[in-house]
Amino acid sequence: MFFHEGATSAFGPDLAKALGLQNTPNTAAFFNVPILSPTQGYAGFGNGNNGYTQTDNIFQFIDNLKFIRGKHTFTVGADIRRIQMADRDGFTAEGVLYFDGAYTGLNPTVSAAGTAGPLAGNPIADLLLGQPINVGAPAPIATDIFDLRGTSESFWFQDDFRVTPRLTLNLGLRWELPPNLYSISNSGVTLNPKTSGGGLIWVDKNFVTQNSVGLTAAQAATYMQCCNTNQLVPRDLHDFAPRFGFAWRPLHTDRFVVRGGYGMFYDLYMRFYDGANFDDKSLWTFSAPPYPTASGFESASPVALTTLWKPPIVGNPFPTYLATPYLFGIQTEWPDNHTPYIQQWGLDTQYAFGQNLLLDIGYVGTHAVHQPIQEFFNQAYAPPVGGDPCNILVDISQATGPNAACLTDPGFVPIDKRLPFPNIAPGTYANANILNSYYHALQVRLNKRMSHGLQFMANYTYSKAMDMSSEIASFASVTNLVMNPHNLQGEYGPADFDQTHRFVLSYSYAVPIGKGQRWSLGPANWVLGGWNTSGILTLASGLPETVYCCHRIPNQFGITFGEAIRASVSGDPTAGITQTPLQWVNPSAFSISIAGTFGNSERNLVRIGGQRQGDISFMKQFPITERHKLEFRLEIFNALSSTHTGGHFFDNNVSDSPANCTPGPSGNCSFGSTVGLNGSGALNYWNPRVLQMALIYSF
Repeated sequence: MFFHEGATSAFGPDLAKALGLQNTPNTAAFFNVPILSPTQGYAGFGNGNNGYTQTDNIFQFIDNLKFIRGKHTFTVGADIRRIQMADRDGFTAEGVLYFDGAYTGLNPTVSAAGTAGPLAGNPIADLLLGQPINVGAPAPIATDIFDLRGTSESFWFQDDFRVTPRLTLNLGLRWELPPNLYSISNSGVTLNPKTSGGGLIWVDKNFVTQNSVGLTAAQAATYMQCCNTNQLVPRDLHDFAPRFGFAWRPLHTDRFVVRGGYGMFYDLYMRFYDGANFDDKSLWTFSAPPYPTASGFESASPVALTTLWKPPIVGNPFPTYLATPYLFGIQTEWPDNHTPYIQQWGLDTQYAFGQNLLLDIGYVGTHAVHQPIQEFFNQAYAPPVGGDPCNILVDISQATGPNAACLTDPGFVPIDKRLPFPNIAPGTYANANILNSYYHALQVRLNKRMSHGLQFMANYTYSKAMDMSSEIASFASVTNLVMNPHNLQGEYGPADFDQTHRFVLSYSYAVPIGKGQRWSLGPANWVLGGWNTSGILTLASGLPETVYCCHRIPNQFGITFGEAIRASVSGDPTAGITQTPLQWVNPSAFSISIAGTFGNSERNLVRIGGQRQGDISFMKQFPITERHKLEFRLEIFNALSSTHTGGHFFDNNVSDSPANCTPGPSGNCSFGSTVGLNGSGALNYWNPRVLQMALIYSF
């Protein structure tokens, strides 16, 4: 598999170089212009995800041997896979140029606000003059480069034991060895949590030796440890997966069957973010140079286009990186990672009422273990005193000027003193397989095969899905981060995709009127006969949503993701109101948590409105002659829909509404509303019912 996403100019021509910019990337996949980002509502252009190229190859050998001995059918087998996984990407590879009109305006302060006005300049004019207010350097080589190899091996044994003609047992065991992925350039680094304050342990001894130059003995012992396994995390050798199943006909009839089973299923966890932990060593020793900061009050920008770009800095960056330890961040594979796996079990019964009607009732359960998350494991612990504004300071050296009083504040504990690993930045995260989840469901299915012109399938599920985080990427309005990584159990709640009830009915019915049908009405068959109707109906509970307190960036925990802090709640969040699109929760039930504390609101506390959606069609054939016919079709979409056919999430941040706000279409109570508050949002809330007709003549 080869995947590439990039600009249309990728692989040529080199537009940035043609424009006169120096030291542009020489990787052909990155060829493009820099990202242009003007203010005042002008649309920028450029590709931030430029030249993303990924190659994944799997070479597989698989074989099974099956032999029968009496009532036993034995199967043994092996599955060997050689994996190649390579990636090169250049996020903002050609750099970023920002223009706000500072150099063509009368007042650069007004231009900095990003809005047009008589004193503000024009960003496009600044662009034409080559005067950016700020720049973001291009990636000297790439953002990520890794080329990995590994081999996975699976071996299994299974016995299908037909105990009696009415009872069959399936007994099996798999032994799975996950792919021991490693970098062909011997690159990679991980956190060493056993080092006091946290340390880094590298794979390549030569890299450690070369980059220990210029470090103190303490720095080298902390950040240049040698040497980790080239797999970064030791390979699991005890991934045994038992399987058990049975099929049983307890009655003296073939109409009733009971089935059940249990199994363990291991998964792979090497994804893009894990692969980035093996980034090539060259990315550490080629770094972007610093650029001066522009104020806008200069006669010309200190980062004028004629001076771009500077050559990259080549050499040992660690003496500079480690000058302030808590600013040095990495991405790491969690050292205690294990292979994710899922336990699945179920009990199912099927009863055939006749040849064409089947009732299936079953219970399904799953338990997932070692599930992945991007964990900000070095987030600071909460300060001893909540609400103290001094605790937003990172270290004691910042307690100067307007913050000088913090030096005598007894509740002041700077962020760097509250870090689990003070040698590393609080924003450092790990690809950690540390979550678990449960799913339980009652599933009912009634299936009727085509007979007497009617067929249908009705499915109902009553379920509960519980987890700590539902996916690494965000889900609708839910953040993908945990509020407190030091208390993962506090994240346990309904999954983002949890729906308590879900019913789906699909059907097709040919009305038994017409020639050769149950009822024939003679000439009237031409109008009343030959009709067919079909449709799909979906009824489902609403999805859950989490309520957050505020936009605290930065916050007192040392990370820039303040949106993950949940609100505090008192009482029933929907009591005392009639739920409408403009007010789905009671704002008075929620409050903003005190700075430096976590809200008491549970994850996914409130459910949005449910779903009711139905599509129906009608079809009629008008026979004219044996070789000529006319067909009429009527299709109605959303015929049975409620006010909406999908999930409409409400504004789930308490701070989006000011104190004593005014509810209603013209009000300013954004929190709790599922639509915009200017009136037009409410009008766009309902999906239309669409009628579509067609007349087809066939000959």
